[in-house]
Amino acid sequence: MQRGRRVGTAALLVAAVAFGSGCPQHPEPKPLPNQAPELIARTVPAADAHYSPDEYLQLIATRVHIGRPQRSAFWQAVGAYFVDRSTSVILTVGAQLNGQAVGALPLATLKTGSGAVTHELKEGQALAPPMRLQEGDQLTLQASLVETSEENETKIVDAAKTVGSAASLPISTAVPGGGAAFDVAGQFWQLVRAGAKPRDVTIKRDGKLDRSLWEIERIELVPSSDLARFDADHDRLLDPRQVLGDSDPTFAVIHVERRNRLYDPNLVLVEPSAMRGKISFFLDEMRESNDVDKVKSCRRLRRYLRTSVGLNPGDETAVVLAAMRESGYDPDRSQAHLEGCLSDEDVRTAVQSGFRWGSCDASAPCRLARALAEAWFGRRPLMPFTTAPLAIYDRVFSPGAREDVDPGEFCELFVLQPSWETPVPESDTTAAFKGVVSRDGQTRPARVRVSVTYGPGSQTSPRIARVDLCDPAVTSPECGAPAQP
Repeated sequence: MQRGRRVGTAALLVAAVAFGSGCPQHPEPKPLPNQAPELIARTVPAADAHYSPDEYLQLIATRVHIGRPQRSAFWQAVGAYFVDRSTSVILTVGAQLNGQAVGALPLATLKTGSGAVTHELKEGQALAPPMRLQEGDQLTLQASLVETSEENETKIVDAAKTVGSAASLPISTAVPGGGAAFDVAGQFWQLVRAGAKPRDVTIKRDGKLDRSLWEIERIELVPSSDLARFDADHDRLLDPRQVLGDSDPTFAVIHVERRNRLYDPNLVLVEPSAMRGKISFFLDEMRESNDVDKVKSCRRLRRYLRTSVGLNPGDETAVVLAAMRESGYDPDRSQAHLEGCLSDEDVRTAVQSGFRWGSCDASAPCRLARALAEAWFGRRPLMPFTTAPLAIYDRVFSPGAREDVDPGEFCELFVLQPSWETPVPESDTTAAFKGVVSRDGQTRPARVRVSVTYGPGSQTSPRIARVDLCDPAVTSPECGAPAQP
């Protein structure tokens, strides 16, 4: 029998490696020298692994080497599959989640005419988008030899490279309907089937491959013909400081990267943004609404992100914060967002991490008053806000005479209780907030007015010069009008 197209057609082998429950282990025989191309997949367990429904997992290629074809039995076997010397053959590793395609990774291209092999993969490239999984989800890997014309080669390789990186929306089976990115990988395989001839490569399991993905640190893919050389020099081959040569074996290492957050509220809607297109209806709706209706839209947006996109709670809040800011909602002027949209803790945490939002952020005294309140409530020294003793005018517990208090002692003399509210700007030099303050065993409501001063010729480095503690119900020249209920 002639070795050629008929041999290749007869050697179509389904290639899958399962990660999930219910995958029994069987010892695999050592490959024979003349067997069809075959890869060995080995999983390495992660230390202290535990399942978290809010964690995203992503497969990232961290170490890839393509050995010299003349010294690789694997590439020689690949070349023997094909008799048409005008084609190219692309070795591609794909991923399926519960039977649906989610990713593709081009490893190398073999020119059947010359026998040259081109390394296609950059280290750090994603095999699939971030995945938020249930414990019982099953991921399978599939290696395919994609035979295509040289004209379509670049098109297919470029399409494969976009599967993992272009789909910025996560894949989630942790919530109903959370499969926003499945289509990207499916479109790639449709392109391959339409313009090329994919042939599967056998992937054999080596070790405990019935682990769930969240238990795995990395996956090592090695041609069976190169496995002995790979194991003999394992530490050097995986050392990122080592430069590998043409004589080293072919292999790929895919790490399971774990992340708790994908989105920053400052950036999540900045174009190009897949999320902006996903929530455009809610952005349009909020933009044309008053505060009460914005909050109603916000609650619907939260449900949509949770059930249709599958974001975890932290990313859900990040998207909602960005949407509310863009819609013109001001948390410093309204408390409507507390009705099931955002909590004070959500807003406060975002502001502390650098998210600028609301009228307070447009006022230097208000920003400084807020920083003062946060440090005061946390019982931290106030040295960053003043270089001199604070001039305190206490009209709540005392007659209001000036007291010069060292910043390091302020939090010992006065205690701010948890019920303080967001400061409100009053002028270019003052801002005020309501709170409950304790002094000498007495606790009373107070309106705290913070006055700042600027250095000579500078409007960018204000310092606190004076703090007034006022009765919230009393109007006075020093304290201004009483706070509105």
